[in-house]
Amino acid sequence: MPFRCKEGFLFFGNKYAESVKTFVIILDDARIKGESIRDIQIHLTEGRISVIDIHSHILDSLDGSTKTEEGSLEILRFAAGAGVTDIIATPCIMKCSEQCEWHLIKERTAMMNKRVEAAGVSIRVHSGAELAMNWELLSLLKTGQRDYCLADSNYVLIGLVGDGLPHYADDFLYELQVKELIPVIARPERSKALAEQPQILHEWVKNGVLVQSNLSSFTYKYGAKVKNYADFLLENNMVHFLGSDARKLEFLEKDVAAASDELKNKLLPIEFRRIAVENPRAILENRFLDVSVPATIKMPGEKHKGFFASLFGERLASFF
Repeated sequence: MPFRCKEGFLFFGNKYAESVKTFVIILDDARIKGESIRDIQIHLTEGRISVIDIHSHILDSLDGSTKTEEGSLEILRFAAGAGVTDIIATPCIMKCSEQCEWHLIKERTAMMNKRVEAAGVSIRVHSGAELAMNWELLSLLKTGQRDYCLADSNYVLIGLVGDGLPHYADDFLYELQVKELIPVIARPERSKALAEQPQILHEWVKNGVLVQSNLSSFTYKYGAKVKNYADFLLENNMVHFLGSDARKLEFLEKDVAAASDELKNKLLPIEFRRIAVENPRAILENRFLDVSVPATIKMPGEKHKGFFASLFGERLASFF
């Protein structure tokens, strides 16, 4: 038997997923790829899921990415082997005076796809950018145009600079939406300001902003505080996409292995697939992504309120 059933659920290691829904998703994905029933059985037994990476620095010689053609190709070869089918190249744009011209990013992306195809690597590279939350960069983004956006979509990746937030942060995100763009905050778990005031990010999400977390943030690579905040965002359904933030192969190999173990223990396969495949596919297809936004967030260390506590408050609930 390719999988075991128990009480209407598929069994993946120590995790359960809704049998019908999970099977339909995996079957549909396999059908699109022209895979056999044997391939589908392997997916079910191993829990293997393809991944779409929306944040990487793989265009050699641009921003802080790899410096050589071969270095970029090594990263892409590893990513493809790890299950990544599509990856968005997102060189950093910090300010207008030092910007990478959009046409250059597009040209480098096209060249990278030619190298990948010639090398026989099964992965597709898409153009994009990581724009700093810098007011002057709003001038690069025009209504009706998709320059500097992710994979020629209306989604735009926004990076936070430093430990604090600019005083115009809310207005910056609002202006992006006025331009009919959908802001995606890159790795907010590494922002000291947001970690100290998580309600700020929650308000942004309620107002239509989406969130991308780095795989490595779910490990201890950046320390316990970053990991704890990443876990907090995941628990509160405020992680919508994953990204490798890939720059060097040696770091990526360790990050992927450690993060995979962490996420397998935290998410059902269908939940992982949502943030690793289904949500980012909406970017590639330039579809609006309707996400479930929590009305309130459970703060770190906060206990779940019981029935009477929810109705009457903690003090009155103590009398019941």
